[in-house]
This record gives sequence, C-alpha cells and structure tokens, in this order.
Amino acid sequence: MSTLWSRRSHIQAQAGLTLLEMILFIVVLGVAGVALLATLSAPLTGAGEQTRALTAAQVVQARMELVLGQKRKAGYPEDVSDCKAELDPCPGAGLSACALPAGWNEPTVSCEAWNGNPTDEHVVVVVSATSAEGTSSSARTLITNLGGS
Repeated sequence: MSTLWSRRSHIQAQAGLTLLEMILFIVVLGVAGVALLATLSAPLTGAGEQTRALTAAQVVQARMELVLGQKRKAGYPEDVSDCKAELDPCPGAGLSACALPAGWNEPTVSCEAWNGNPTDEHVVVVVSATSAEGTSSSARTLITNLGGS
C-alpha cells in the first residue's frame, strides 16, 4: 500500500505548473510583447510627416496655379521687382481659391530674373509655404514673354 500511495503523490506533484514556472512564462511573454509592439510602432512614427509633406506640396501647387492663371489674365509683368504684386491674386482678395488648410501660413510669392538678368524676358516665380509645425515646401516655375505681350 505504501507504493500505491507514493506513486499517487508523485503523479499529483507532476500534474500542474509551479508558481515559479507561471511567473517565468508571464515575464517572457511580456518581454516578447514589448519587443513586438516596438517593432510594429516604429514605421508609424513617420506616417504623419508624409501627410504634412503632401499637404505642403498641395498648398504650394494651388498657389502656383493661381499665380500662373493671373499671369495668363494680366500678361507679363512690366517690372521684375513688381512681379509679386502683379501676379499673386490672393493678398487681401478674400477668394475662396486662396483658402488655406488649418495651421498653414500665407504662402509667399517672389520673382527672380532668370540667369540674373533683370532685363531678360524670362521671370522665375517662386512660391513657398510653411505650416505652423514647420513643414515647408516650395516650387519654382519659369514664365516668359516670348510673344511680346
């Protein structure tokens, strides 16, 4: 009978997990979970930056389209130094086409003489925009007076 009793207590001792084994399992599972979350969250940290860069490009492109449309309407600027005033329709106009997304500063429009020659019939128009968060973008385009308008 003593062998039956000792065999039964030996089987019961091996039937479950000890407290130490459970604690060790939880610790290993926690470390693996933290490592997995750190790996998966790394690509998400830069996701907002792509959206801000795309918005910056769209703000600049929209203002450049307005400037080029104004150029088609008003003609070639008489003086390169007065180019901004002649080409940018937005300052003080209150046009819905000039509306900006929230958090964006008014884009700046500037003109430069092409190849540094202020009497040349080519003008480079530069549009730059910056958000309150510091994201910025700019675009440059060349307009010409080849037709002599």
